[in-house]
Amino acid sequence: MSQFLSRFDLLQKIAVIHLPEFQVMPSWLEWSLDQIKGLIFIQIVIIGLLTTLAILKTLGIERLMALCMRPFLRIWHKKPLTAAVRPHWGLLSSF
Repeated sequence: MSQFLSRFDLLQKIAVIHLPEFQVMPSWLEWSLDQIKGLIFIQIVIIGLLTTLAILKTLGIERLMALCMRPFLRIWHKKPLTAAVRPHWGLLSSF
């Protein structure tokens, strides 16, 4: 795999992630603007993920992924996931 990727110069460059940069000692106005920028960045990421999921669902790939993950999900659901929540249910049912 490594020889194939290096022969065609694939995945040979260093990945660079561009995240919003925040100032070290900002004023209140600069801090609030940085927070708004960060929230907008998070919103863009969420919209991108939801759009990708919608495209996968339209193409039918989501169903294929669910079929592939079904054995792992069966194993996972055999464990008592709600064991920590059950005492709280008892409290709620007493009202």
